[in-house]
Amino acid sequence: MGHASGSDCRGREVDKFHMSIDIGATSDGAVIISVRAQPRAPRTIAVGELDGVLKIRLAASPVEGEANEELIRYLAQIFRLSRNSIEIIAGQKSRSKQVRIWGISVDQCEEVIEKTLLQLTKR
Repeated sequence: MGHASGSDCRGREVDKFHMSIDIGATSDGAVIISVRAQPRAPRTIAVGELDGVLKIRLAASPVEGEANEELIRYLAQIFRLSRNSIEIIAGQKSRSKQVRIWGISVDQCEEVIEKTLLQLTKR
């Protein structure tokens, strides 16, 4: 997994429900996850894992940063953090993105992702 230079990234994988999402921790205490965004969806929702990346459908168009803003809003909501705690550090104009999250640990990140994806299986 690529990450911001200067970070000391320890990759961990979420391996429940046959998931293998790579989650890294940086030396400054942030968490980094890779996301595959699918804009123009009917609603915003995390839908699973794709090649080690968290796949999220976004109810926003990829025009003028709308999809990026929706991604930040959604991640802030599921992690219960402020939007300022979430930053897209790579892939601003791509569907493949790297996101830095401050204010949670790798373990907390894993738990939230597992819980979010588990809700999908209950539908």
